[in-house]
Amino acid sequence: MKKIHEFMMKIFDNVMFISSGLVCVLIVVGAVMRYILKKDFYGSEEVILLIAFWMYFIGSAFATHEGSQISADLISSSLGNERHKIILKVAQRFIELILFGVLTWWAFRFGKFSIETGQKTQVYKIPMIASLSSVLLSFVLSMLYSAINIYKDIKQYRSLKEVEA
Repeated sequence: MKKIHEFMMKIFDNVMFISSGLVCVLIVVGAVMRYILKKDFYGSEEVILLIAFWMYFIGSAFATHEGSQISADLISSSLGNERHKIILKVAQRFIELILFGVLTWWAFRFGKFSIETGQKTQVYKIPMIASLSSVLLSFVLSMLYSAINIYKDIKQYRSLKEVEA
């Protein structure tokens, strides 16, 4: 299981690194073509948007895995007892898991609708599911990581309880 996890993290790292570089290169190429060569890079927005979707949503799943999402956690900082902090964290992660479940369902429905209606981009006729699948994958992985984080937090709570006993 650990090897699968490490493999997934390498994939995440590579997708985020490569997609970030590609977006930057495509934006620079588009600007050079438009303002220096006076030519249009027709459809560059479609390609940039597709790559950016993957970069953003894989990054989102990665942030869920690491627990590094942006948050304003005032309650936890005011709690003195470590066990109470863990209970609060489990409650937050449980709400997160429910929300990711709802978002996963919506992403699935939206992807299904996109396939059924045959949605494609205007210029290159790229099926919209190519970018929407990143949303679904991100939410599925985020649900998985939220569940794993809940398990780890409960395990940490139990170990603190045993130490105090």
